Amino acid sequence: STSDLLPVVRAYVAKLRGAGADIDENTPLLREGLLDSFALVGLITELSGALGIPLSPGELIPDDFDTVKSLETRLAELLD
Repeated sequence: STSDLLPVVRAYVAKLRGAGADIDENTPLLREGLLDSFALVGLITELSGALGIPLSPGELIPDDFDTVKSLETRLAELLD
């Protein structure tokens, strides 16, 4: 379920940047430099595995990763 998104994003950012526990659903992930275009592809893979849903990089655009909330909204649309 998309409610599992926040812990997955936090763990992924922590693995990349060494910090991520302070991320909440409204933290600007790209603007704050927590994710970049290369990290997005890895995060899609992480989310796909963690949520048990097939995702391909083409289904999500950088704007979808603005915040965890926007990502959650987009994934809900894809899964609907």
